[in-house]
Amino acid sequence: MVTNIQTTGTYHVAPFGSSVFAIINNPPAIDPSGPGSLMIVDARNTKAPVLYPVMTQFGLSGMAVANNFLLVANQNGLNIYRIRIP
Repeated sequence: MVTNIQTTGTYHVAPFGSSVFAIINNPPAIDPSGPGSLMIVDARNTKAPVLYPVMTQFGLSGMAVANNFLLVANQNGLNIYRIRIP
């Protein structure tokens, strides 16, 4: 999947099953000191994957998937998201 989102790189990717992924992108290429972003990619339909922006925040530093929860570390602590994929 190619997007027009220009970043300084992708920091971390975590799968939920085989076709849905969470992605943390580094700050945008136009502002390397800016915030990173968390997005979900739903690639269950490989001909038309969907990108869902979740949040933009400074200090995103990693993530993990555990028991249907997405754990996202940031400079202020930890964000916890419940994963529900219909």
